[in-house]
Amino acid sequence: MGIARSGLLRLHRWLSLSAMLFWALQAASGVLIVFHWELEDALIRAPHHQTDLAAIETRLSELVPPGSGLIIESMWTSGGASDRYDVYVETSDGEAERTIRIDGAGNVLRTLTPAESGVLDTLVGFHHNLLAGEVGSWIVSLSGLLLAGNIGIALFLAWPGRQRLHALRPPPKAMRGIPKAYGWHRAIGFWGALPALALSLAGVLLVFQDSAERWLAPTSTATPTEPWTITSPPGFGKVVEAAMALYPDARLADVSFPIADSAVWRVRLRTDGEARRAYGRTTVFVSGNNGQVLANLPASDAAPSRAFLDGLFPFHTGEIAGLPGRLAVVATGAWLLTMALLGLVLWKMRRRTR
Repeated sequence: MGIARSGLLRLHRWLSLSAMLFWALQAASGVLIVFHWELEDALIRAPHHQTDLAAIETRLSELVPPGSGLIIESMWTSGGASDRYDVYVETSDGEAERTIRIDGAGNVLRTLTPAESGVLDTLVGFHHNLLAGEVGSWIVSLSGLLLAGNIGIALFLAWPGRQRLHALRPPPKAMRGIPKAYGWHRAIGFWGALPALALSLAGVLLVFQDSAERWLAPTSTATPTEPWTITSPPGFGKVVEAAMALYPDARLADVSFPIADSAVWRVRLRTDGEARRAYGRTTVFVSGNNGQVLANLPASDAAPSRAFLDGLFPFHTGEIAGLPGRLAVVATGAWLLTMALLGLVLWKMRRRTR
């Protein structure tokens, strides 16, 4: 048992030293982006206006005039304020063109091209995939698995016996040197290990969400399809009104526009009781020919496996528990940074002693 424990301790130490910098950067970027939606909206100094669907429809038609070769792919809530939206405009061949933020009255607040991104967007991209696409996602997910394994090892090593609960308290003031550094490392590490383990595993599952969906085989409903049959279809305003009439108190989350071979709009709403703070999962499909609802999929009726997968993101970001949950995620990120610093200090002290 002693040999096995010694081997695990050595493995924990070298895993920590090898990946410490990467984990610290991931933790720091995660802490900084927990409130990035609100920060991003706060940086845009403009008055707020209640959502006016007719005004937004007028603005959208101006953004993609006939003959421009541009289409609107989707429109999403900004996530920071309930009356601001990001409109994703692209060319007809699917190439990204620009992202336009508008307010509830359709006023343009900013325009970003794919080459333009702010500090917050860069931090989000780094945290998700190191700004390196699919390869970066794999690196992040593998590092998350290593982190989860390392936390599991540390938790096993720090688990106290019945007579050793005192080891999980801060070390006495009289203690000095390596024993004191180790005491702090063990005590702080033990109490933050389980939240960090859960958040890191949720992050890994988010990267592999498509694979997780196939494995869990959640019940899904096929997207309705419908060919175009009229030349003057109902516009954005009437379509969204039809969806929101089913949920009068809901908040508009996003709208996916119809495409050339299908006259179906997808409207997603955030209804009361959903774990997501802004990007709800209640989905309504509306006909682009007559504005009639084709399918209504409330988030509350989702199968358990689907609800589990939809809950990964709000759990990882803390949204699932509101403001206290998001602050807990910030605290967990700060915990990981603290553990990295304490571990490095302890390692240096031991090397100096040797």
